[in-house]
Amino acid sequence: MMEAAAGTATDRTVLPFGVAAIDEALPAGGLALGAVHEFSEEGPRGGYAACALLFAAAILARLPGPVL
Repeated sequence: MMEAAAGTATDRTVLPFGVAAIDEALPAGGLALGAVHEFSEEGPRGGYAACALLFAAAILARLPGPVL
């Protein structure tokens, strides 16, 4: 029997993007720390996937220590 994972995004500390339109769309107002996130740009605009990754990296660069 599978059990629900302990904690939810609203139970964790978050890292806000600092852009109101984005933060308001995310649970708890930012990216949950200590969680796995996937950034993807698919479809006809897949060539912009690197932009999504660089945007996420710029936000995460504000954290001290390693980011996996």
